Amino acid sequence: MNRLAATSLGVITLALTTLQASAIVDPFERPTLDNLSFGQLPATDTNGAIEIPGGPTVHWERGESPADYLPLGVIMDSLGAGDLTLNEIGDAIGISPGDYTLDDFFPVKWQTLQHLVDAVPELPNYRVADVKPIFDALGGQYADSLIVNLPTEALSQTLDVDKLVDYSIHDIPNLANTPLDHFDRAGWSEIYGIPGLEDLPLSNYPTALKQPFWAKVDIVYGDKESTRRDTITGSVQENSWSVPCEKPCAYLEMTNAHTTSGNLSKFGYHGKHYIAGDFQKVKGGWAGQESNWVGGYEPTGQLPFGDFAKVSASDLTEQKGKGQLRLNYRYCERSFGVTKACTPYGVTGGILSTPFLPFKETGIIPVMALTGAPANNGSPSKEDTADVDKTDPRKAEGGASSPISGINPPKLGSSEQGQSSTQPSPAEEEECEGPPLRPGAGYRITSGYGPRPRPCPTCSSFHKGVDIGTPMGTPLQAAQTGTIVETRVAQFNGLFVKIKACDGWTYSYLHLSEVWLKEGQKVEKGESIAKSGGVGPLAGSSTGPHLHVSTLNPSGTAVDPNGYINF
Repeated sequence: MNRLAATSLGVITLALTTLQASAIVDPFERPTLDNLSFGQLPATDTNGAIEIPGGPTVHWERGESPADYLPLGVIMDSLGAGDLTLNEIGDAIGISPGDYTLDDFFPVKWQTLQHLVDAVPELPNYRVADVKPIFDALGGQYADSLIVNLPTEALSQTLDVDKLVDYSIHDIPNLANTPLDHFDRAGWSEIYGIPGLEDLPLSNYPTALKQPFWAKVDIVYGDKESTRRDTITGSVQENSWSVPCEKPCAYLEMTNAHTTSGNLSKFGYHGKHYIAGDFQKVKGGWAGQESNWVGGYEPTGQLPFGDFAKVSASDLTEQKGKGQLRLNYRYCERSFGVTKACTPYGVTGGILSTPFLPFKETGIIPVMALTGAPANNGSPSKEDTADVDKTDPRKAEGGASSPISGINPPKLGSSEQGQSSTQPSPAEEEECEGPPLRPGAGYRITSGYGPRPRPCPTCSSFHKGVDIGTPMGTPLQAAQTGTIVETRVAQFNGLFVKIKACDGWTYSYLHLSEVWLKEGQKVEKGESIAKSGGVGPLAGSSTGPHLHVSTLNPSGTAVDPNGYINF
């Protein structure tokens, strides 16, 4: 289902034209990514249609907003959109779901009454006569019956699609409190088919985007170059971000970006090759038939923002020293919090690939942290200062030296391998002593890592950590020496603290009642850092006082803490 909203597209086009007309003076100034929504991403630059195995058929037209044609399945897993409810989306952007009709909420159109009974909290306990859309769908029959007691033939009915425009979303009790992935085939809906979702800032999704590093584009090379070995692109399935490129090989030669402000690279990028995704394909996708879509291959690139989107370079023009970055998405089948299969990123025809950010030589682009790179305290080496290749005639003549020109998007991004902290990694400063410590004496696991029954309406049914039964106010200690990289109150996590440790792992403690340290502070292994057991606004999505512990390995992948910390 497609939508061409001329007014909205006109506003977006005007905004992007204005941004493109003003070059960024400082080549180290980064695009603002804090408030980007899918409705504000640049319009697609292709036409086409494709059927996703096990998923929807997607149509798109040049000039459409990605929100108009991208299916919800591209963000249900990677951004946790499946855990959102219409009420949570509405609260975040200042709208009421009751102001929208059932016709505006696309997933309801293919739900049977049985699907609604299974998905919507407390709906089975209502009388048919008290839920007008269901009463009308049944032709006035079973008026005094509880919905849960309807016969099978009645529960197999669907709502009258022609009348959906006559009902408010609130006409089905608790529909607005139901997580999106509870609805059958919710991932098939376009993003704009979820009221308010196209305007929801990416920073408001349950799965946080990662903070990338930024490295400098030194030289842009076209497709007549020879084999490249010193690369910084690849894929998760290749298990490598340094996949070599065989001729023809279009690529960016990168160098370091040195500045005292922000999360810019200080080491490791000089001379590295960022291979263009429109010239090199790598293995992608996982599990099920979706993983074999278009042979199971995707554009080479990186995941600097998290697994929400893969960033690839394309349309490289050596003569002008410029190109563009694209956001490549993947469609994942997810139901009740469990992901079953995912396609490769950004497959054939641009179906899951949209323009993102144009760049020129001497500008910067988002990159992942290079593992094992030596620390230099932000001071460039002699090699690092050689930002201009004197042997390149274009550089010697001073050509192609314009800073980044193009869109300065209000918000974006995510990825599995990106660096999540603006602080230098403690792993670069010292070695760890001994294995990580458990939170403290008397702690016991009450809910393990992995699939589980959903404990509350807004809770995920896949548990990316372990819960520990603790009375409110129980002190906890740091698992390893490290740096506090984040502490705040979040909608789902409550009050939490995140530590980037000396072993390269990230330890997070959620649903706290008190935190004693601030972001940027050093913490010693075994040091008391907080108290567990948040309640009220500090609890987040919590049914009672407890401590949630999660761990990310050095590559940024969630791992069962019980296999790494000796509880």
